[in-house]
Amino acid sequence: LERQETAQALPALDAAAIRQLPTYSETLTGARMEPINFIYLGSQQQIEDLFKRAGWYKADPSTLGNTLRSILVAVRNEQYLTAPVTPSYLDARPETVAFEKPTDANTLVQRHHTRIWRTNFTIGVQPVWVATASFDRGIGIGTTSGLPTHHIDPNIDAERAYILQSLKVAQPHLVHVVDAQQGHNATGDGFFTDGQAAVLNPENLNR
Repeated sequence: LERQETAQALPALDAAAIRQLPTYSETLTGARMEPINFIYLGSQQQIEDLFKRAGWYKADPSTLGNTLRSILVAVRNEQYLTAPVTPSYLDARPETVAFEKPTDANTLVQRHHTRIWRTNFTIGVQPVWVATASFDRGIGIGTTSGLPTHHIDPNIDAERAYILQSLKVAQPHLVHVVDAQQGHNATGDGFFTDGQAAVLNPENLNR
């Protein structure tokens, strides 16, 4: 998954480098979904430590057993803090790791969550990661799938802001990734975004 054997070194994270990064998450069939709204520089352990310190939970693998447990917990309006997220893809690869955080309602029906992929790129010795993030506001029937699913809040920029606040990043470095736009995710939920991504270096934030 990490493709370390084909890693490409970037001199800096400038506009030219960002154009080389994968910028949109995809469905299993390759349909475009949300653009990335985070870029991380560092190791997976540094990223995991960053979210753990901020009270986030690492999502369990998306196995059949874990998914069935999630459905049962959601129907009962109970909590499963490390519930799996529905896989999304980037260059045909599922997310490397995902994190979630409950709301005050403390139920699986609502949660903050983010999916993170390791890319083929490095800056210096630091791997480059990209991520999407959205807020699960409730559970219903997917518009395109006809199956029970989480529905997201369409303002994915608000979730970017929430994560930055949660990680105590007061003055984030935002970079232009794609044009401001509206779109839909795999289940048919709409979203809108200004097309920017926050660049974070966990090494600096974990101190």
